[in-house]
Amino acid sequence: QFLSQTELSARFGPSPADYQQVLAYLQTQGFQLAQGSTNRLTQTVRGSRAQAEQAFAVHIGDYQIGNSSFYANDTDPTLASAIAAHIHAVVGLANLATPRPMNQQVPPTCGGGTLIDGTTSPETGQSCPPDPCDVIEAGSILRPICKFFAPLQGLLKALGNIIPQAPGRANSAVQSPAFDGSGQTIGLLEFDSFHRQDVANFLNLTGLAANQIDHLTEVPVNGGATLGAGESEVLLDIDSVLILAPGANIAVYDGPSASSFQQLFNAIINGGATVISNSWAYCENETTLSDVQSLDAILQSAAASGISVFNGTGDSGSTCLDGSPDTIAVPADSPSATAFGGTSTTFGSGFTYGTESWWDGIDDIPTTGQGGFGTSVFFARPTYQNGANSSSMRSLPDVVVLADPADGISICQADAGGCPTGLIYGGTSLAAPIWSAIAALLNQELGINAGALNAAVYPLAGTGVFHDPAVLRSDFAHVGLGSPNLDRLYLALAQHSVGAPSSRASTVSADISF
Repeated sequence: QFLSQTELSARFGPSPADYQQVLAYLQTQGFQLAQGSTNRLTQTVRGSRAQAEQAFAVHIGDYQIGNSSFYANDTDPTLASAIAAHIHAVVGLANLATPRPMNQQVPPTCGGGTLIDGTTSPETGQSCPPDPCDVIEAGSILRPICKFFAPLQGLLKALGNIIPQAPGRANSAVQSPAFDGSGQTIGLLEFDSFHRQDVANFLNLTGLAANQIDHLTEVPVNGGATLGAGESEVLLDIDSVLILAPGANIAVYDGPSASSFQQLFNAIINGGATVISNSWAYCENETTLSDVQSLDAILQSAAASGISVFNGTGDSGSTCLDGSPDTIAVPADSPSATAFGGTSTTFGSGFTYGTESWWDGIDDIPTTGQGGFGTSVFFARPTYQNGANSSSMRSLPDVVVLADPADGISICQADAGGCPTGLIYGGTSLAAPIWSAIAALLNQELGINAGALNAAVYPLAGTGVFHDPAVLRSDFAHVGLGSPNLDRLYLALAQHSVGAPSSRASTVSADISF
């Protein structure tokens, strides 16, 4: 049983008096309130650099590391003890740690998810393996639809059909209703924006219901984001959820790059999301202990309200976005959220589970990247990783799922090639929304929100709920618990056992459905 954010803040959060005291002090220093929060965990104010230097007793200078120019405070912020006692962290005095998207874009290659008809790779000239979509008659509208997002549809079938018979209906000949994420709200955290028409074009091209766009809302935070280089990230997140959880509400919370993760996460938490997907990051070496601890505190609040949070781990192995080796991403390092790495997946006949491995496309042509992994310098090993993680520090990822862009999806983006753009999109930016959609389906099936997933799934290691590191020919450091077997995961979370086979309830299907 979970508390609402209102109940949680009333019992355990900052008091209204303390919250107002901090705001009153900042206003006396010349700051203006830009955005507060109903759970009183974040307070966003605006002011000049001079006002910030005076209010926090710092000097904010301009610096350069390599090709990166940034501003930053030269000492830790200082406040009177009466004010400081209420504050976990002050963020926004520096902009070295700027969130960046983690999606990978590659030209069409062999495999599902491409829009290529034929059997020859345009990159290598080598023969491609059979495309499962080629069984559809040429000229049929279903063929381009299949090629558009077959990997995601295949993923659900390959990893386990998560539309079981409803409890108590095992011997019924009547089919249970399909689960589509209805009643769930997936909050997408973004530092860029999107054109709504691109989503409408995607629905039209793929044959998805046009009215699915009615499930999509945009919530500007801190003035909202403007269109930029991360536009494709936003569209990838939206389209992935539309494919996998067509009945869920999708709320895109977007803010400018000057916004903080704390502000955006807390806006989504207060906005009523049941699942949060984040595909943006900066690196642990770019920030401070107080920043990551305060961010983790926000995500603890989400967990206490039954909100599942999923972060991508990155697309360059143990190297972070800024090129630093052996450095992991923020906020994937948070122990209070689930960190997703990536796999490469091949499907068997009829989209059955084929083979799967840790995503390592560094030597591919073209290079596609690697699933992010590593250990934190800030967070000690959480108790749920005891026995699995040999390091004394928090290890990433917790779990993995399809991320290899060679088996990614296409998107529509009018200002980047049209509909489709001609590129294939993947990375752990794909893994996070995939899992957020799966979580919405699981929540609907369970009839209750799963909340923070790590504490629930780590005890399931070795039970067949996950295709474990041995099956993936890897180890815990690279793939965590492994990739999910969704049937078994649902049964484990619902505390159900597998019943006796029934010829009346069992079906066999040879078609491709969307």
